[in-house]
Amino acid sequence: MSDPIYKDPTAPTETRIKDLISRMTLDEKLGQMTQIERSVATSSVVKELCIGSILSCGGSGPFENATSADWADMVDLFQKSALESRLGIPVLYGIDGVHGNNNVFGATIFPHNVALGATRDHDLVRTIGEVTAIEVRASGIHYDFAPCVAEVGTLDSESIGWTSEVLSTSINSGDHDLVRTIGEVTAIEVRASGIHYDFAPCVAEVGILDSESIGWTSEVLSTSINSG
Repeated sequence: MSDPIYKDPTAPTETRIKDLISRMTLDEKLGQMTQIERSVATSSVVKELCIGSILSCGGSGPFENATSADWADMVDLFQKSALESRLGIPVLYGIDGVHGNNNVFGATIFPHNVALGATRDHDLVRTIGEVTAIEVRASGIHYDFAPCVAEVGTLDSESIGWTSEVLSTSINSGDHDLVRTIGEVTAIEVRASGIHYDFAPCVAEVGILDSESIGWTSEVLSTSINSG
């Protein structure tokens, strides 16, 4: 008996998608739309609940001082479990490699975005993106929650979040051009180098008028209000 259409790599993508969805139960659809943290992920959970994605938050690794090979082994185990599920849908593994593949022991660590933005050096940022992408893939991980292409602003001196990961921290500065151009060379050039699915860029513009926290603003490229 031949494999179902959704497993045929030569079939049109839309045809494969429709075929797969038609075979899925409600529970499987829910599982595929769910991303769980590594600390609660087990082989049985991934297989039985048809989990779609796993995330390692900052500092969440297989064990202390885990190398790229250790990470790859862990991801392979989760992938094996996903492929043993009823439909055999591969799992996507994500990581917060926001200044290099920083969760992995021995990885190259780069400055946060706010420092990179201050350089105004597009070539440097592109190279850092390429290196990060290569090291992420070497650890068996499919995508990275970076680069974050965004603008965030505040009108006072209170903390607005992880601003270390933005490319600019100025109000009414017009730094949207900086955000756009550096974001483009980081995401597009990295993919053009042949590393196609490492980055999941966060594209946003956020601003606040008071001192209330607006979340993980560290992962944006600029902190500007009314900058366009």
